[in-house]
Amino acid sequence: MANVQDLVDAIALLTTQFRDQQAQQNTNNATVQRQLQQALTATNNLVTALARAAIGGGGGGGGGGPDESTDEFVARVVALATTEGWDDGQRIQVAVRRLGPTVADWHVRVGSTHAAWNDWSAAFRTAFATNISLTDWTSKMVARVQQPGESDMQYAMAKEKLLAMAPVALTDQQKVQALTEGLRSWQHQAAVMSTNPANVAAFYKACNNLATSLAAPAGEVPSKSADPVDPSAALEAVANRLVNDLASRLEKIVIGKSEGVSGRPRMGETAGRGRGGGGTAAAPGARFVPVSDRKCFNCDVKGHLAKDCPSPKK
Repeated sequence: MANVQDLVDAIALLTTQFRDQQAQQNTNNATVQRQLQQALTATNNLVTALARAAIGGGGGGGGGGPDESTDEFVARVVALATTEGWDDGQRIQVAVRRLGPTVADWHVRVGSTHAAWNDWSAAFRTAFATNISLTDWTSKMVARVQQPGESDMQYAMAKEKLLAMAPVALTDQQKVQALTEGLRSWQHQAAVMSTNPANVAAFYKACNNLATSLAAPAGEVPSKSADPVDPSAALEAVANRLVNDLASRLEKIVIGKSEGVSGRPRMGETAGRGRGGGGTAAAPGARFVPVSDRKCFNCDVKGHLAKDCPSPKK
């Protein structure tokens, strides 16, 4: 009987050990499955991030650059398909090849379920739509300015892609203002705004005309300055000229009115012989001389008229 009991105890012990091992194996399997799921999620996130960063730039050749949006890629495939006469299946095949390996996983899992090009392209746009916050988009817009060696048209076309990514609706004037603020040259900014472009197309036209409108006249060699032009100093100089011109015009108006009241000769009188004398008859068509350049006939000092002379009358 002792032998039988020992056998029963041994069987019970083996059963317990087997159950413990099976439970441990189940735990290990669950851990492995969880790790695999995490790795799969990380891989999918990486594929999505790469696709958004380099959509259309895969190894299939002819793909778009990093800044190409999904709409631009789809439009480019449609243009090629129209030229080559491709059917829906050929469009999808070409699109997948040009996208490269970054979105191949998406096509295998989702894209291949759509046989029609319109359905496939709609699913592609939804899966790889560019979602950007207003803060990030604003930072990108402020940072995107015209680079050295970059033409106005190249800059405008590149920044227009950022405008298309705007998370809010923009008016034509807001788009034009954003494009204008990024131009390197303040002269170009002024020249573009002087045309008052109504939309982006008009902005492009104004940029295209800059080369002609700002070019030096024939036979004139542009001056070379040893020091770069300071935009703020140039604007200040222009403002000073405008202020001086305005002051001169106001002075003429004030002097004309004052002389019309106190110094204008009446009929039959010569200038300077009537009220507020101290002048001579003005010749017809004589050039206007400001008060600061006139000579007082009472004290022979420039800067005022005889009627306003502070010295005793002669």
